Amino acid sequence: MLMASFLSGIFTAGLAAFRGGSDAMQTSTSTKAEQTGEQAAILNSNEGDILRKCWRLEQAGRISELCRVEEPLPAPGAGEVRVKVKAIGLNMADIFAILGLYGATPQGSFIPGLEYSGVVDALGPPDTTSSPFPSSTIKAGDPVYGFTRFGAYASHLNVPLAYVRPLPSSFSFAQGAAFIVQGLTAWHAMIELGNLKKGQTVLVHSAAGGVGCFALEICAKFQAFPIATIGSETKRAFLQSRFGLNDGQIVVREKEDRKFARQLKDAVRGKSGRNRVGERARGSHEMQEKEDGGFDLILDALGGMYFKEGYKQLARGGRMITFGAADYLSPTDGPNWWKIIPRYLTRPRLDPGDMCAENRGVLGFNLI
Repeated sequence: MLMASFLSGIFTAGLAAFRGGSDAMQTSTSTKAEQTGEQAAILNSNEGDILRKCWRLEQAGRISELCRVEEPLPAPGAGEVRVKVKAIGLNMADIFAILGLYGATPQGSFIPGLEYSGVVDALGPPDTTSSPFPSSTIKAGDPVYGFTRFGAYASHLNVPLAYVRPLPSSFSFAQGAAFIVQGLTAWHAMIELGNLKKGQTVLVHSAAGGVGCFALEICAKFQAFPIATIGSETKRAFLQSRFGLNDGQIVVREKEDRKFARQLKDAVRGKSGRNRVGERARGSHEMQEKEDGGFDLILDALGGMYFKEGYKQLARGGRMITFGAADYLSPTDGPNWWKIIPRYLTRPRLDPGDMCAENRGVLGFNLI
């Protein structure tokens, strides 16, 4: 599983980077006393069953079919911890899973949710079959945050110890629950896959969203130049105040392909002399307009026309990282197949030969 391979790295390198660049990450609304006020004992495998509350869906398809139920939860097994959940993250992947549009959606009944924070309620016995057993100082009563392959929409959950980390003292439970999936997505897309370098031009779609905000923080850390797209004018002020972007770096996306293409060209053309995130460009070589122009890196979770037009404006050697398809969504209780099917049939298609000739790349991923 992709998540397991780089989870530890993002909790160390990624957290260190984000903490240095985000005022929001430095504040906490919960106290240590609140976080550690609950105590529990290490349980044997045959004791400690509890009754928990959760939001369960009998079958993916409609948001309205989510039901709040009570059900038994067994004691944590070998190598597991039981967490009393204080906060959960709500992500686009959750919505896709509930609607049945996500390839990783479990078959039949399932509990949505990928990330959480809370307090360790109990620990199972060590997993002697694991080699090596993940080392951890986590103990009962500790505040933690972590990832799960679905199941977070619950009052309690059992998870492998390897997927849990101590909650930083500067984080509230809400901040902890909102960090993992969005932070991992931005970090993996930009650093692991995108190979982001100082001075590069980065197109960040949905920049006022969770992944977008983390992406802008990463741009600041690496001294890259971001162009941020948003779906509504109402989000402009937030990007300006929070990240120091100027008007030329913010694009309110047009819905017509030619107009959107022109917006991107104008944004790249006006790059020279603008602000980086948090500082003014000083005319360095890296910040000068490339001869071939275009974007060095694009983060795309929209798909459709926005993917197509963005790809056309990749610089030579540029990379597009795709991790979603919000273009398929509608503000409805269930999937709008009258919208989805035509857009699926007309989705962008790329010729490998052209990609070689143009020296452009596309990489796609999901975290689970």
